[in-house]
Amino acid sequence: MSKESKITFFVDRSLGKHTVPEILRATGVNVEIHGDRLSGGFA
Repeated sequence: MSKESKITFFVDRSLGKHTVPEILRATGVNVEIHGDRLSGGFA
């Protein structure tokens, strides 16, 4: 799978900001943390 077509997982704050994302990244998955990409609250 090429880098451009790789799936990115968005991790919700309920899964934490460090442990789960780090485990996923260690397996080669692209991970974005909800709080890093989207600012507070719900729309």
